[in-house]
Amino acid sequence: MKKYTVICLFAGMLIGCTNETASNNSEQKIQTNAEDTISSINQLEEYSVLEEEISISNHKATIVEDNPHKRVIKIKTKDNGQEYKSIFVKETNRLKLIQFDKGVIFNDVIT
Repeated sequence: MKKYTVICLFAGMLIGCTNETASNNSEQKIQTNAEDTISSINQLEEYSVLEEEISISNHKATIVEDNPHKRVIKIKTKDNGQEYKSIFVKETNRLKLIQFDKGVIFNDVIT
């Protein structure tokens, strides 16, 4: 009986440690990918429109989501106040720029 209890406790500890390690690895991959894309933000298709509309070079931009269908960028002031959100739909080349205080300020197809 004692052997089975010890084996069950050991197996539970082993399973618990394995799950924790896997989640840490996936978090590191997500952070690395986000940092890679942030460095090349001026090469994005929508960059010229964002620069024209809000002078994005004077703000701090963070890519929140970038998948085959859409790209979402949060644009903040230098003091980390959130001001804008950019949503670029890749299939239709539609860019929507939203200012948190005033609503949609740009919604059009870009080339």
